[in-house]
Amino acid sequence: MITRRQFAKSLGSAVVLSALKPELVWSSEAQQVSAKAAELYRNSFVLDCNTLASIGFQLTGDEQESKLKAVRDSGITALKSTLGGASGTFDQAKEDIAAAEELIEKRPDLFLKVRSYADLERAQKQRKVGVIYSFEAASMLEDKVERIELFHKLGVRVMQLTYNRRSPFGVGCLDGDVQGLTELGREAIAKMNELGVALDLSHANTQTIADGIAASKKPPIVSHSACRSVHMHPRNLEDREMKALAARGGVMGYVYAAVSDTFTEATNAGRLHAAHGPCAKDLRRGSRGHRHGRTVPACHRKGFGKLTKTGRTT
Repeated sequence: MITRRQFAKSLGSAVVLSALKPELVWSSEAQQVSAKAAELYRNSFVLDCNTLASIGFQLTGDEQESKLKAVRDSGITALKSTLGGASGTFDQAKEDIAAAEELIEKRPDLFLKVRSYADLERAQKQRKVGVIYSFEAASMLEDKVERIELFHKLGVRVMQLTYNRRSPFGVGCLDGDVQGLTELGREAIAKMNELGVALDLSHANTQTIADGIAASKKPPIVSHSACRSVHMHPRNLEDREMKALAARGGVMGYVYAAVSDTFTEATNAGRLHAAHGPCAKDLRRGSRGHRHGRTVPACHRKGFGKLTKTGRTT
């Protein structure tokens, strides 16, 4: 059986190239941008809020230098890397964090670990790539709220309560809308608010999203999702959810794949995250960085809670 580390390494080159340097994948169709547009992108704060999962394992191997060059040349200011996978254990999450730490320690010229909003500013000023540690699953917490503090100390700054399926904290988007946030989930949100961990409601069902928005004292986020009014799918958000999120000062990062049935097909095939990027057309337009860069930084500025300053969302 292939291990999680081997899987991450095997996908590393393709993921890095398609996510960060799309012209290397679709070079024959890549559009040239004007000098003014290039300058605008180069001087912007560009945050990709869901890329390079298990970053410490992906950016290794025989092609390490070419992968690192793709990251450097991408123009991304900061990225959110999922650690621990979709169902990782406590030990696997720690292993993923350790690999990310090793990468950043070995390449301080390129990467900067993001613990607070000040680090995002520093990454932009120093022309480095800020790396935000995040969990998309809650499996590594099991049913232990106290682990949130432990992982916060290790640098995790964004956490989801569910990943498609039910967890001790809430209900995932593929398990219906009969139930929502649990009492343990409320305790988890309170602890996240206290510590300065951004609550990410991606992959949760409608009721858990509504409950989470209401329960959180700090602006929550939905780091990657799409609009249910455009395509009816449980992974997508309804207009009322997006309005409720905005009313609390939170923001949502938009992705292409959840708009279509690609998500369902990928889920059935066990390739969920492979479907999360925008389509080739979007990448050729250069919309990925622009969308993420305009939308998500404000939510992280607030989501880090007491460790950060607040700011107006865009």
